[in-house]
Amino acid sequence: MREAGGDRYSYSSDYEIVTKLKSFSDKYGVCLLVVHHTRKLESEDSFDMISGTNGLLGAADEAFIMHEKKRTDNTAVMDIMGREQPVA
Repeated sequence: MREAGGDRYSYSSDYEIVTKLKSFSDKYGVCLLVVHHTRKLESEDSFDMISGTNGLLGAADEAFIMHEKKRTDNTAVMDIMGREQPVA
């Protein structure tokens, strides 16, 4: 979805990309699932593990992070955050 070259990666460019996808989704009443990778550096907040800026989350309605506690685990944890999710 992005152009080649790392010089334009910023909160505003990430937010703009996701906003365009959200506008398309809203216009046609469809759900878009964008698959993105996480960084290898661990964090207490799994959403900090998203590779890129917070702009990727800023425009999205929901976010799902699936991760293993250890790389050798046979099970994974899914964390969900979004506008319609109750705060725990």
